[in-house]
Amino acid sequence: MSYSFEMFDLFNNVALERGLERNFISKILKDIKPSEIISKGKVAFGLKVTGLKFPLEFHVDNKGNIFELKGINTRYKTTSIIIIGILLGCDWETQTKFLNNYKLESQIEEVKAILFNKDINIIFYIENDDGRLTFQKEDGYIEIFSKNKTEFKKKFDNFELDINDYQKFASKFFKVQFISKGRDFVTQVHHEVLESIKESFDYIIKNSREILSETMTNRPRKIYSKSLKEYENDLTLLSSLSKILNDFYEKYPNVADLNLYESSNMYKVNEEKIEFLKGKFQMILDKVERYKIEIEGLLGGELIDDEQLVKSPHYWNDPVRSLDKIIESVDDLDGSDIIPLYIELNNDSIHNVNNIAELKILLDALNIKQKKAALYFEFKESYEKYFELKRQIRFEDENLKNINSEIVNLLAINQKYKDTPKAEYDSEVLVSKIKSIKILIEKVGLDIKYEVSELLNIIEKKIKENIYIISEIKNASSKSEYIPYEILNSILFDLNSVRSLLVLKSGNEIDFDSQIKETAKESYLFSKVVNLFNELMRERCKYYYKVIEDSVESVELSSYEFETRMLTTLDGDKISARYGLSGGIDSAMTVRSLASSDNSSMYGTVLLVDEWGDVSDKLAKEVYKTLSSISKFSFGVFVEVSEDEQAKLECIE
Repeated sequence: MSYSFEMFDLFNNVALERGLERNFISKILKDIKPSEIISKGKVAFGLKVTGLKFPLEFHVDNKGNIFELKGINTRYKTTSIIIIGILLGCDWETQTKFLNNYKLESQIEEVKAILFNKDINIIFYIENDDGRLTFQKEDGYIEIFSKNKTEFKKKFDNFELDINDYQKFASKFFKVQFISKGRDFVTQVHHEVLESIKESFDYIIKNSREILSETMTNRPRKIYSKSLKEYENDLTLLSSLSKILNDFYEKYPNVADLNLYESSNMYKVNEEKIEFLKGKFQMILDKVERYKIEIEGLLGGELIDDEQLVKSPHYWNDPVRSLDKIIESVDDLDGSDIIPLYIELNNDSIHNVNNIAELKILLDALNIKQKKAALYFEFKESYEKYFELKRQIRFEDENLKNINSEIVNLLAINQKYKDTPKAEYDSEVLVSKIKSIKILIEKVGLDIKYEVSELLNIIEKKIKENIYIISEIKNASSKSEYIPYEILNSILFDLNSVRSLLVLKSGNEIDFDSQIKETAKESYLFSKVVNLFNELMRERCKYYYKVIEDSVESVELSSYEFETRMLTTLDGDKISARYGLSGGIDSAMTVRSLASSDNSSMYGTVLLVDEWGDVSDKLAKEVYKTLSSISKFSFGVFVEVSEDEQAKLECIE
């Protein structure tokens, strides 16, 4: 299980902002501690497989973190790293989602079958100055030893069940990333970041509900709809509104209805807008009429209308004008039987051709289309103008519909304002003041329908209620009786909505209520989570490798865009695996991005990299340098093709 600890920090800050007490937050996150990777430092390792038709054995004595496995194409290098991946507990189901290499997937399944063969024995070890970790399959058993102590032992009876048990146990030591050509690293890292954030969401939601349930069960219930902080904010707003409204009432004692002046002003504004829109409507009508006259002029000549038109292919230079001579020559053919044909012309004309007569019908139909296409070719510029005019008419027709709809809407609104009594004061003077008052009224949750005097009485009553509740909450908090039920439920609702929207926007279809979707979009929490997501992606991918002639430079990435899945460098270059990076740079960025994987394994990430040959020596050296700065990176094996008859494992650094 992989959590995003940055997500827990974000939750902590959001919960504090919403008024949730620290002791509740601490209880929710009580078990969260970042897992510490135990660095194995530089390692040496070896693999030996017996019982195969071919010899498979290599060792390296020099300790390091970067190793290259070299040999000719038939020396089972890929098979070797697949075996290592299986023994280290590689999660093949997740890995193969992003491989996009069916041949390799088949090879993985074949190698898995080797492990179930009782005649085949395997030993793989990793050692450092602290000792040796051994993975062994022998006499039908698979075992893991650490410093000569048996950590795991299981007999292979049911391959699928037994290998799953083994994989689950072995994966606690290392996180294996298997890399080959065709892997979309942006999509995979996006998926990994999404999974870690989802698991963090799930942890928070589950623990919050448990803590809330436990608290409510074990304490006397003292539940309020808001937090202390929210009640104090409401009191401040109510007091401000009371003062502003009293001042307004003193200055304008005859203004009983706040809506009257805004309605009067809106009627005047709408009337002006209607006149403007009518003028615009007429202007567009005149423009459309001119376009139609131009079209009539074009069609009045040699041109034909849309229904009869056949466009000529773009590559025509000097088309055949007609097939008349070819049709005449068909009459000279002897016999009546030909090879049966089935012809479809432009999806609108189907011909079964079994004899000369039917061939002639086909050629006649083809000749008609040919002549029309030749006509289009001859008057191409005129036709292009014709199509542009038609497009402009469609565009302006849409504008006319929109304008008309807006006029109808404004007329309906003004019909309501028409019978409004005339206001005593100049509406323009009061409208801005009334708008400010109405904003405050809505903020405190009151209805604008009341008259000013009634509003003042309601506000005064609410101020007294809030003062009393604040006093109650403070007393309850001092006695540890206060339960922030509503605020925590509100946070949980937002978390659920944001989690679902993240999954949806990442391309996974889910049952998702449209109202919740809109709530999540509008939630400031969603933008915070997306910003966090983008930052985690930028840090995971980290570098773009810029190759200029004989030099290679690591250029830091400046940002990631969640929805477009586009990375941007500090130089402003846009990067995406979906838009075709060169093979070497794509491989280099894939390795660096997947090496930085967040995981809870004991010893960190192991890279098993197939087909590393498209990466130049200088680019590879730069990648190896950037890998050394990743704390979670353990070691990597990179497969290359060489002229060596026997595959060799070399320690690079």
